Amino acid sequence: MTNTDDTIQYDDSETKRMKEDIDEGDEESVDGKVRKLKADLKQAQELQKEYLDGWQRAKADYLNYKKDEGKRFREIAENAPRSIIEECITVLDSFDLALKYEIQKEVRQGIIMIQSQLKDVFQKYGFEEMKTAGEKFNTEFHESLGEEESDMESGTVIEEVQKGYSLNGRVIRPARVKIAK
Repeated sequence: MTNTDDTIQYDDSETKRMKEDIDEGDEESVDGKVRKLKADLKQAQELQKEYLDGWQRAKADYLNYKKDEGKRFREIAENAPRSIIEECITVLDSFDLALKYEIQKEVRQGIIMIQSQLKDVFQKYGFEEMKTAGEKFNTEFHESLGEEESDMESGTVIEEVQKGYSLNGRVIRPARVKIAK
């Protein structure tokens, strides 16, 4: 429909028919068409609401998926070195065991250097040796191998039998210790 100088021009046939119906005074036809248009409008609004709700649910699902996948990838990246480091802990134990025996000074220094290099590499990935001497026994970080009489307060770690390690703040092997009675 275009309007030029109070002259109305109709572009489509349905609009022309409605104009003709109004001009003829056919109020029933106009009322019926208005009711039909209102029903069509209501149906279109319901459909629009349904589509909008579906789109919003899909968007929320996608955002949750994206967040969960990001979290999963971060966990994988943090824990990827874990299995390798767990297997290499026995190598660190072997170095500690070798250093308990009488060996040549140069060999001892070589073992200490290799052990230090290995620990430095692991530390880049969040690997840490847990401190136990003089600490209060904590089942989260320690595994008790028994109690012994001591001058120290009861429940205090008096001897570390095997070192404990953590990776990114999570214990990967608890320290095996003896505690004071």
